[in-house]
Amino acid sequence: TGTGGALVLAAVAAGLPAGAVSVFEPPYSTAAAELRRRVTELLDGGRPAEALAVFLAESTVPARLRPGAAELAHTLAYDMAVLGEGTADGALPEGLLSRVHARVLVVDGGVSPAGTRQAARAVTGALPRARHRTLTGQTHDVAPHVLAPVLEEFLGERREPAEAA
Repeated sequence: TGTGGALVLAAVAAGLPAGAVSVFEPPYSTAAAELRRRVTELLDGGRPAEALAVFLAESTVPARLRPGAAELAHTLAYDMAVLGEGTADGALPEGLLSRVHARVLVVDGGVSPAGTRQAARAVTGALPRARHRTLTGQTHDVAPHVLAPVLEEFLGERREPAEAA
């Protein structure tokens, strides 16, 4: 989900072989670009606790995961690097996405913020072989029992001969 999905797309664009991948609410938008700038500035200034507070206040990290987040503050720099991959401003990396030739299922939650859902649709449009799916009643803290059958269906679809090799 989120930054992990951005990392998967970057890896496949760089040549990692993959027949099909799925990403949940990839974190691209102009708002993500501004968040990246602010968090990176705080990290570069040696203020990881403040960077974490800004990131959590503006991101879709589920509330249940936030109490232990302080232990991960030092990893925010990696998230910010992935968010900026392939773009000057951290917004939608169209050049990078155009190089993803695997089948991609882009999924979002039906009650996730509008910007998150808009980004998912934009990513779908920028990928050569993508499909979009919204999960009714779900947020970024998606229920596994809702997501699993969608992934099983997508990943179980008949593959093209080039994918089977």
